[in-house]
Amino acid sequence: MEQLVSRGALRWVVRAALKRGVPPADAEDIAVQAYERAASRFDPARGGFDAFYRRVAQSQIAQWWRECCRRAVPLFTEPTAVAPTVRLEEVAHNQQRLLDALDADERRLFAAWALQKHLPQGQMTAERAAETLGITVAEFNNGKRRLAATVRRLADEWGLQPRDFFSCGEGEGPRRRARARR
Repeated sequence: MEQLVSRGALRWVVRAALKRGVPPADAEDIAVQAYERAASRFDPARGGFDAFYRRVAQSQIAQWWRECCRRAVPLFTEPTAVAPTVRLEEVAHNQQRLLDALDADERRLFAAWALQKHLPQGQMTAERAAETLGITVAEFNNGKRRLAATVRRLADEWGLQPRDFFSCGEGEGPRRRARARR
C-alpha cells in the first residue's frame, strides 16, 4: 500500500539530518530510505504515517552515524618510543628563560599565581596570595593580567607556544578545566 508523506514531515527529516551533521546529499538519501522503510512497515491501526516516518528517520540518522563512525581499531599497537628527557630539558630551559626575563616583583607575582593555579581550589585564594605579596586583591588581579600579557609577548618574540613552558603529562597540570570535566 502506497503511503503519502507530507512536505512538512519530509522537510523535518532532512533538517533533522542536517542539524545532526549529515551532509546534504546523505540527508536526502536518509529521507528516501526512511520513507521506503516506513512505507513497508506502516500499520494504520497504530497511528499516523507522518509520526511513524519521523521515528524511522531518526533511527536511520542514528544508523548513518554508527556506520560513519565505525573504524577498524587494532587490538594491539606497538608503543612508540618517546624521549621525555629531551622534552623536560627543553621545557626547563624555556621556563628558566622566562623567569630570567621577568624582574623580581614579576617573579614573585608569577610564583603566587602559579601556586593559585596548581594548588587545590581554596588553598591559595586571591586574598591570601595578595596578602602574602603585601598588595591588595585588585592589584594582584591586575598584576596577573599584566603578567599574562608579558608572558604572551615574550612567547611570541621567542616563537614559543604555551605548551613549551609546561612539562606535565596527559591529565596533569592546572586544575581549572581538566578537573571540571570529570
